[in-house]
Amino acid sequence: MSAPPRVLASTTSHKREPLLPTLEIFSRLDLRDLDLNLHHILEEGVAVEAVADAAAASGLRIWIVSGGWCDFFHPAPRSGVTDLSVVRQVEIARRLGATQLRLFFGRLEYVDYSRGALEIISQNLRRLSDRHPEMRFNFENHDGASLNPEVCGDILERVDRPNIRMNFDPINFERAGVNGRGALDLMHAFVGHVHLKRVLAAGRPGTQHVQAHPGHDGGEPRAQIVDPLALGPVQPQEGLLHGVLGLARGPQHSVGDRAQVRAVALELRGLQLVLVVHRSHPSVDIRQ
Repeated sequence: MSAPPRVLASTTSHKREPLLPTLEIFSRLDLRDLDLNLHHILEEGVAVEAVADAAAASGLRIWIVSGGWCDFFHPAPRSGVTDLSVVRQVEIARRLGATQLRLFFGRLEYVDYSRGALEIISQNLRRLSDRHPEMRFNFENHDGASLNPEVCGDILERVDRPNIRMNFDPINFERAGVNGRGALDLMHAFVGHVHLKRVLAAGRPGTQHVQAHPGHDGGEPRAQIVDPLALGPVQPQEGLLHGVLGLARGPQHSVGDRAQVRAVALELRGLQLVLVVHRSHPSVDIRQ
């Protein structure tokens, strides 16, 4: 495949939904360019061949895969566990036709970050780059030390490899009390991919208002479908961001590892679905 489109539909919000029906729904909605989360393959045993066949049958194109947890802050010999995990994920990406893999820096807390930790993760990522030069790895700011943009910038500057980039998620920064615009200004040179979520204007017909639990405890948000059939064009609130299209069944959206603020409901052949508004932007300048 050539370079990916500027906007991809992501399956990350649907890790509690069965994958193959979700892919069929994406196809029916003409959301055919995907960032595929590997949860169902890595954690639930869905066969890679089944996913590849479903994508081919539905005319879907998988440009990026979002991988499972690895920890690149670990020194040897613990780093070997991460190396083996990445080998498997890279092989899955190849079989699905993807050339980019989303990963995480690791679970190290900011209070434990040091120059020694920087050296360990830099060596691990340079080794990763050398082992898989054909694959681009996008590392997400997700938790721990990676929610400090200076830490992410230090690591990527030290690694200095074109296939080791940033999966920039401004909402993750904002939830940690970090100004997303300031983080982007600091890290823009390293950004290879952007995850953004869009909040819809309140009070519009067809919107489903979803309130995340205080403290983001990973539970179900409260939800009330106002009018699932009266969907119309929606406008984002001023100053809020766009983010990855996602689907979830039923009146409550399973937040998994990231709570959602608003969603849209629709009917498809009698099955009620929630259209979670996320977008995935490969290497797009969002400072404009």
